[in-house]
Amino acid sequence: MMKKRVGVLTGILGFVGGAISIGRLISKSSNRWKNMSDKNLYNAQLLNQWLMAKQAGIKMEDWFKRNHYKRIVIYGMSLLGERLVDELKETDIKVIAGVDKNAKGIFAEMPVLLPEDAIPDADCMVVTPVFFFDEIKRSMSSKVSYPIISLEDILYDV
Repeated sequence: MMKKRVGVLTGILGFVGGAISIGRLISKSSNRWKNMSDKNLYNAQLLNQWLMAKQAGIKMEDWFKRNHYKRIVIYGMSLLGERLVDELKETDIKVIAGVDKNAKGIFAEMPVLLPEDAIPDADCMVVTPVFFFDEIKRSMSSKVSYPIISLEDILYDV
């Protein structure tokens, strides 16, 4: 009789423990998908703002000139970083380097460095992964002495 109760109790505890573990996994996965969705929505809104500025004839180059930034470093060389490099091609604004956590897999016209590498001197650093701007600014502030600016701030100020 006692063995039967222990067996039933063990079975119930195993079931409850398994249900809790699965619940945690689902919750983690759900949070990860929500964060990714939020990031993608943020980027879509940013690209929309960029497109509206471009359609209105506003050039990113003008913002950099107005703020006396001629030599810049771009942090984040994925899609938005690539678009910014393209936007500034054949202008007076020189992108002297890119910085990216995945620098080894990125091929660009300028050096692309890891965040822990020595970052060259410039007039400013533009952060394209705006969803993580605060975190990136905190980590890069000890490495560079020039302004670290979010692409979002630029696009809403052009």
